[in-house]
Amino acid sequence: MDEIKSASAHSDDSSKPRTPVYATFDSNTDKLLHLLQFKVRGSEHFVEELKRVIDPKVTALCTEIAQPRSSSSSLPASQPTEIEQRLSSDVVAPIHEFVNGWLTLNQWLPVIIVTIVETYLKDVRVFQAQIDPAAMESSDQKVTYAEVLQAQSINDLLIEMQGRWAKNFVDDGGPTR
Repeated sequence: MDEIKSASAHSDDSSKPRTPVYATFDSNTDKLLHLLQFKVRGSEHFVEELKRVIDPKVTALCTEIAQPRSSSSSLPASQPTEIEQRLSSDVVAPIHEFVNGWLTLNQWLPVIIVTIVETYLKDVRVFQAQIDPAAMESSDQKVTYAEVLQAQSINDLLIEMQGRWAKNFVDDGGPTR
């Protein structure tokens, strides 16, 4: 299986964080990388476990089934059911359990990726508003009197408005091409 490598493992300057926002994004993508590496290692170890634990059981079962029998003796009616049960518990159940975990992880990966990207987009917009206040001039935001009273300072109110502006940007579909 191909090995997944971290982009931050490179020693060149291109992987250094450019802004605090990028540093957070880089950290989140590293965590995603660890999750993917965990998934790959889990698969590798599961295959090893199949070979180590299940292979001998299946071999023994096959040997038992292949034993020569006299023409007068046939398999008892209960034996196929017993063989099915042993195969099910020894082979099918562990594979089923692994596949269910694998599928659950696969279902969560898009959610994690979208969350990382949305968070990054919001953080970038807040950072943009902090370094270029003109960017928010067309935001047409309004604050209520209660919000002004609730704010500890003008800076807290500004941070709240920047966060709202960034959230609306992402919720409205984000950047366009």
